[in-house]
Order: sequence, then C-alpha cells, then structure tokens
Amino acid sequence: MKQEKKEIKAIFFDIGGVLYNESVSLTDKKKFEKRFNIPFSIYQKVVWKHVPLAQKNKIPIKTYFQKISRELNLNKKDLINNYKKTREKSIKLKRDVEKTIIKLKKNYLIGTLTNIILFNHKLRLKKKSYKQFKIRLISCKEGLRKPDIRFYRLMIKRAKVSPETIVFIDDEEKMLIPAKKLGINTILFKNNKQLIKDLKKLEVEI
Repeated sequence: MKQEKKEIKAIFFDIGGVLYNESVSLTDKKKFEKRFNIPFSIYQKVVWKHVPLAQKNKIPIKTYFQKISRELNLNKKDLINNYKKTREKSIKLKRDVEKTIIKLKKNYLIGTLTNIILFNHKLRLKKKSYKQFKIRLISCKEGLRKPDIRFYRLMIKRAKVSPETIVFIDDEEKMLIPAKKLGINTILFKNNKQLIKDLKKLEVEI
C-alpha cells in the first residue's frame, strides 16, 4: 500500500547561493591577486581550512583573520579591509526568490538553516537578509554547521513539526544528505523557476 504524502507545513532555505548570490566576481578576484600578489585559489584554500571553526563561532573573528594572514604572510588589517569591501559588494539579493518566499509565507512556516561566520552575519543583518524568516538557525549563533546532522535535528525541534512535513532547500547536494536521512523533503536549488516546479511536485501552494 502506497504511503500517503504528508502535507508540507514548514519550508527552510539556505541563504548564500539560494536567496543571495554571495560569490566573489572575477574582477574582484583579479584585483585581490594584483594587490596581495597571490592566486585567489590559494587564498580560498587557506580560508576554507579555518572556516569550519569560524562558522560555529569557536574562534574569534580576529583570530580567524590572523590565522589566514599569518599563513599567507599578508597584512591582517589590509586583508580585513579588502574582505569587508569585497563582501559587501558581492552580497546580491535574488529578487525572484524573495518574491517566492513572500508568497510561501502566506501558508507556511518559513525559516533558514545557514552556515555563516560572525563577520558575514553582521553584514547580512545590515542588509536585512533574514527579514523573511520566522525561524533563523544561523551556524555562528547556534555553534553548529551543516552538514552536522545535529543542526538539522535542531531545525525539526524549532519548527515543532514532523520531518516529513518540512522542505529544506540548498544549492549544495552534500548539505541535503543529512536532511534526507531524517526524513525531510529536500530540493537542490538551481534557479527560481526550477524551485517553484519542485515545490509544486511536493504539492506546495504558491
């Protein structure tokens, strides 16, 4: 006997790559390389070594930038100033996705489950990036980050609904795996048109 599909009650979104484009432009990458005289790919590699602890707020932001600047032999102050300037410029709202979220808010509990370092979280606050979300699960505030399954369990707990009635949307496949294990419906985000199509497959009203 085919199991009856449970009605969706809550929809959670990742932010970077879904609601906002937060990627650094090719122009800014080239500017970085010219200014600091190192390949941007090398810089990114070092950054991602320290990101996991920073996203859980397990190391202070000053220490985070200090570790990166020391490892690459860069001036910490210059690095922070460049980072802040580039980051502020790179955060761009996807207005079509925002419109979809606003429509969904009429009938569903809307939340976010997102990985972010405290420095970037403060920039998001300035841009009011969280205003559409009733439940805000932010890695640097919770001390947990995706894909730690405990972060997804926390999402279920805060939503106060069964996992089968939740949809989680992310632009990275690996971030969806723990959600699937817990019985949460998942959508791999590519663009707004595809998002709407996949939501409708789950019988979500838009």
